[in-house]
Amino acid sequence: MRLKLWLLGGCLAVSACMASGPLSNPVASNLTWFSYAAGTDLRAACTGAGPDTYRFIYNGIWQRQLRQYDLAVPAAGPAELRAGARGRSGNVAAFSLNDPFGPWRLATVETLVDATRYRPLLTALEADTAAAPVAAGQRLNSNEFYWLVAACRGGVFSLAAFNDRRVKHTGLRFPEILLRLDTTGVPFVPARRVEGLDEDAFQLRVNSTGDGLVGVN
Repeated sequence: MRLKLWLLGGCLAVSACMASGPLSNPVASNLTWFSYAAGTDLRAACTGAGPDTYRFIYNGIWQRQLRQYDLAVPAAGPAELRAGARGRSGNVAAFSLNDPFGPWRLATVETLVDATRYRPLLTALEADTAAAPVAAGQRLNSNEFYWLVAACRGGVFSLAAFNDRRVKHTGLRFPEILLRLDTTGVPFVPARRVEGLDEDAFQLRVNSTGDGLVGVN
């Protein structure tokens, strides 16, 4: 974990660490996770000229579950959903000589989603965001359950954070709709009380304006 934190911290000052889309390779994830979670690539492209884009990240205790969804919504036609998910990190049952990084890799899939299925998701996200505490200043711990959503809508970039300690996930509407679109085959791990967690965790911190991440602890 400490190596991972060093790599994440290094990405704050190295432009080569900027993510350019969903991550599935664990080595790339170490180098670009901060940028990906912050939606750095979405923000850079958020000019209003392209499709609205949404990035949903679910941290179900980092070592036990990680899910990520990138949704691109064009002005007309179906949206493109790129999903990735894994269960417990380091599951040796997934190891093979042909894929030595298998225990850490996310199962990924790309699908097209028509408007009748993605519009309810965006409506629910808007309502959940309006009812939740502002993202500004929040600290998201890797040993907790949280959703982090980066979005570019009409050329405006924003972040929304849903930590189960502050907003009970059972009251959120958008995750249920999003998970119905998930075809990765990786079972969802809902938020719950967990004992005996690894103390060597890390935090993502939302900046004071609520539109970016400012560091990793």
